[in-house]
Amino acid sequence: MKFMNLKISLIMFFFLFAMNATAIEISSMLNVANSNGEGVFTIKNTTDERIFLNVGMHELHIDDEGEIHKNAYTRNNVEEWKIEVRPARTVIAPGFEKDIKVSLSCLPDCDLSKDHVFQLAFVPTPYVESPTDESKTVQMAVGFAPLFIVPTENARIDYEASYKDDTLYLHNKADSYLTLKIDGCGSNGPSSSCIQNATLLGGRSLKLKLREEVQKEKLEVSAKLHGRPISHTQIIERE
Repeated sequence: MKFMNLKISLIMFFFLFAMNATAIEISSMLNVANSNGEGVFTIKNTTDERIFLNVGMHELHIDDEGEIHKNAYTRNNVEEWKIEVRPARTVIAPGFEKDIKVSLSCLPDCDLSKDHVFQLAFVPTPYVESPTDESKTVQMAVGFAPLFIVPTENARIDYEASYKDDTLYLHNKADSYLTLKIDGCGSNGPSSSCIQNATLLGGRSLKLKLREEVQKEKLEVSAKLHGRPISHTQIIERE
């Protein structure tokens, strides 16, 4: 299992995660549900003490203007919950890993005409055996906020792209998220230095500043849908 360390700054679509704590590691910042509406995040305790892990849940809605609205799942709106997390609270021993399973709970009544997007919050705190242990009760480490996506049954590729100066402007017109590869290698052949990747949620827009090695007069932009043999490639010229 490949983990991303908490020390690394991660850029995920519209979120910027700047991490400076080393309490936990996570297997992925994006998990796409399988055909049963399930996915698993693996969390590792990198400290030398037991930690208590709490998992929060938010449902993300994208309006017609491409803006994101977050609905926090609380005990006051349990009837609105569309996912379950097990375990939602757990203790992880030093150096050990634990799988956290996320499941779509609204089947078969869910509307899968578009993607369902959820943001989880994995928040670790030191495990306190005694409430009188004041040295630990106020400690809290920075956690992760990954995305869990349940893909639509009607996934399609429909996006707009334009290229100006050093920036690629993207707009996903469909209701399903896209994985994009921007290739500026040209006739020199593929190389990681002249290729840039991006992920775009349904209905969202993105201004992607390209690395200098990618900035060519013509770019090959390839879009794919997760887990489906559907792709689209086009050449975009700088305006």
